[in-house]
Amino acid sequence: MDVPQAWDVYDTRGEGVDVAVIDSGIDTSEHEELAASLERGAWAEFDEQGNRVDSKPNAQTEFPSAGHGTSVSGIIAGGTTDDGDRYGIAPAVNLYMVKHAIQPPEGLRLLSIFAGIEWAIEQDVDILSMSLGLSQYNQAFVEPVRNAIESGLLVVNSMGNSGRYTSVSPGNIPGVLSAGAIDDDRELYENSSGERIDTERYWGDAAADRWPQEYTVPDVTAPGVDMIGPALDGQFDRNTGTSFAAPCVAGVAALAMAATDADSDTIRNAITETARHPAAEDEFDIDPGHDDRYGRGIVSALAAISRLEASETLSGTVTDGSGTPLEGATVASDAGLKTETDARGRYELTVPPGIQPIGATDLGFDMAAMRIDPAETDTREFQLDRTDETEVEMTDRMSRRIDTGAEATATFDVANVETAAVEIESEGLFDPEELELSVAGTAAAFGEPVSIDPDQTRMTVGVSVPESALIGQFRLFYEFTGGGESVTGEGHPVHAHPDPFVIAPDDPPTLQAPVDLVAPRTTIELMDGRGNAVAEADDSAGLVIDKPLTLTAADGATPNIQFSNEGAEDPAVALVTANDVTISGLVVDGTDAETGIQVARDTVPPRPMPHPSGVTVRELAISGADTAVRAGKAPALRIIRNELTAKTTGISVGRRVDFRDSVTVTGRAKTTVRENAITDVETGIDVAGQVAAIEGNSLSNIGTTGINLGTPRFLSRHWGRDIGPIRANTITDSTRGIVVSGALTLPVEENTLSDITETALVIDGAVLAPIRSNSIDGAQTGLTVADDAEVATLTGNEFENIEEPGDEETLDDADETETPEQDDTDDETNSGEDTEPTAVPEEDTGTETARADESNSDASGPGFGIGSALISLGGVGYLLRRRFSDHETESE
Repeated sequence: MDVPQAWDVYDTRGEGVDVAVIDSGIDTSEHEELAASLERGAWAEFDEQGNRVDSKPNAQTEFPSAGHGTSVSGIIAGGTTDDGDRYGIAPAVNLYMVKHAIQPPEGLRLLSIFAGIEWAIEQDVDILSMSLGLSQYNQAFVEPVRNAIESGLLVVNSMGNSGRYTSVSPGNIPGVLSAGAIDDDRELYENSSGERIDTERYWGDAAADRWPQEYTVPDVTAPGVDMIGPALDGQFDRNTGTSFAAPCVAGVAALAMAATDADSDTIRNAITETARHPAAEDEFDIDPGHDDRYGRGIVSALAAISRLEASETLSGTVTDGSGTPLEGATVASDAGLKTETDARGRYELTVPPGIQPIGATDLGFDMAAMRIDPAETDTREFQLDRTDETEVEMTDRMSRRIDTGAEATATFDVANVETAAVEIESEGLFDPEELELSVAGTAAAFGEPVSIDPDQTRMTVGVSVPESALIGQFRLFYEFTGGGESVTGEGHPVHAHPDPFVIAPDDPPTLQAPVDLVAPRTTIELMDGRGNAVAEADDSAGLVIDKPLTLTAADGATPNIQFSNEGAEDPAVALVTANDVTISGLVVDGTDAETGIQVARDTVPPRPMPHPSGVTVRELAISGADTAVRAGKAPALRIIRNELTAKTTGISVGRRVDFRDSVTVTGRAKTTVRENAITDVETGIDVAGQVAAIEGNSLSNIGTTGINLGTPRFLSRHWGRDIGPIRANTITDSTRGIVVSGALTLPVEENTLSDITETALVIDGAVLAPIRSNSIDGAQTGLTVADDAEVATLTGNEFENIEEPGDEETLDDADETETPEQDDTDDETNSGEDTEPTAVPEEDTGTETARADESNSDASGPGFGIGSALISLGGVGYLLRRRFSDHETESE
């Protein structure tokens, strides 16, 4: 990050810059320099409702401890270790520390964080650094973060630790400076998150009009592996994760702000524009631009400040010893800025004031350098002498994918090269001997040296794949020699196949082979036939799709997938772990499989796992598995127009899991379940995670429950998400129709239920929107609402052929029922959070105790608490069944 150089050149330690950190707290005990930074700033703590807490720093809590917040704050504003090693990037900043609330198992409390963001705005801080997030595209963060950015704060956030095809909010909100992590060797941390984001698909209506249609995160990378930092009780510890890269970026921003007094937008641009991608320094690669691994590159404090301070322009020409202009020569300052010469050898370099080393170099030439004061001279010519060293630099790399029958080429600038040899590694359905190699325009054999004219300065390497080849991929390994020296390197994998790739499913031994061989974002079209998906002992599935692609039926075809379990434990037929995957048009036989199609691994937090976004499971016919479709954490998932049968469950979204002494859920991501036909299962649709809609589905011959929604209330209340609606579904021949045991924030409406042997609508949790315009024809009981349940309104529902149980009362004097209004002032905060108009009941943890009615009701009011009346609407046998549960508990 060039931090010591920035300290030395610009004499900056972050003086006068106000930096806010929102995290788990801080312990400055025996960390004197960190304590001094906090003393120059301020402290605040906010509870889960967003209320300010009267507290002081250094107070420990059992879960979580202040260790995380102490470490990330120390990376920005700390001092030195006991051994004298400096770990704080900007130790002279004024630290504004915010402790947010966190509650296991559900984690972050958004109102607490939003209150912290608003407090930081009110304190008029310059930089806000957060190492937190929710692993999806969270609408609730958009407004508070936008307020901070529009108020002039530079907002920095970590990118997450779940690997490729993932990100977290607020790090994935445009305008936030998001940070991935690297190690000391500038290699990417293996769990550092990053992805390309389709704005409309992933964000939906939450996206602002000015957001780009597509963008990539992270923005930059910074050190985040084995980071030394302050720990509790005056100790020091090493930590790994993007949590510790974000404060590095914030610290660099603080140095730049102190040195230049530039505004946040200018600082952000300077940091991203001067970040350097490692590929740009690789002789056998080129800078890819903004990618989902390194972002724009690794931050440099020196280069960022120099870019901001650059005000002096130096120009001139770079030539060789004979005076011939050199095109593409590099002219650079030790201040971290550089440029290249044009076709006439001319350059123009803008640098900061002051005497500084400036040099010019080019491939095959020695560097020429001198100390220059740009205030005294604005012109400098450079003449370069040739070198005898063997040098190679790739200028154009091979395409990631080529059609069969085409050629992949790479171009190199070379100096003093006498021979070149190319080796190949390949896999797939072609023989390497079928491939044709050319080196510097000459046909060559793999592994055999080819003579090169030492005066040659540019050459190409090409590989042609015959049109008869079906599919494969290869990687080249290069060795260039000259003057007894050699330069070696390797290229990237090249996929060779058409797109779309059309194949009979029974051609390969298993379908895993073509999935592994195709390039990302390829369409695989399967013709008629039967393909195999085989799960062996340690496999999670017979087919794992770990890259963006489409697997679909060819026009007019109905391909089958046959699953075989050869010793795997609870496997799926197919497991999706990548973004932007579509599976459609297939017939899937899941006999002996736990799951037909599984999207995202179903694991218990906090284990870092990919949570693929933008997956579509469409128009499949799945049978034989225990569960036809199961979804874990998979944002923007669509399960639509499938025909499903299974031994137990048609569609499962998330699941409840034990966590310490409480209960949490997996699958905390938005899923749309629409227009599926589900039959012959025990449970039709079982939801414990978040759903955007359960709509237009047809369910029949259901053993227990047609639709069960058990999404915990904290997913809406504390994570700022809508859940539902349940709309226009048809359920027939089921024991129970629709059961809401969790929380629903959008309506239950326009559903048609018939031939229900027990209860058509069961409300055990909360429906914080209308239950309206539903039609029930044939049920023992039309509607049951538990005493401790919450219902907004009941209106316009039709009931026919309802059996009235003999032990129930009915009232015939109402055709619309509402729950009493509740005071939700405890839920309000002035943080700018969008709130639902319907009051959300107070909830502290993932395990909620069922509340007795506190209104001293005499059973005459419309409430559904204990002692409330049993109500029949419109004179039909529509009953609200009382369930006294004073001492029960309900896990959420």
